[in-house]
Amino acid sequence: MPIPSPLPLDEFERAIQVDPDVLGVFYFGSLGRGAAGRFSDLDIFVWLPDDFRCAQARKMIHLLGLFGPIHWWKATTADS
Repeated sequence: MPIPSPLPLDEFERAIQVDPDVLGVFYFGSLGRGAAGRFSDLDIFVWLPDDFRCAQARKMIHLLGLFGPIHWWKATTADS
């Protein structure tokens, strides 16, 4: 039986399941161990195809925006 998450994952999981660019998602950290609490952060890996054409930053901002407002974003050189 899955352990209920204290984080709002439903909308995120529905979106990634129908997104053809997302090959898979892996939760790790406290959420992956089933020990996440009210103040836990979200540790995830998102797999995208090697030949992904859309800018990765735009895709990640879209996916992370499903959790609510993004208060901080640091783009790397690869995201530009």
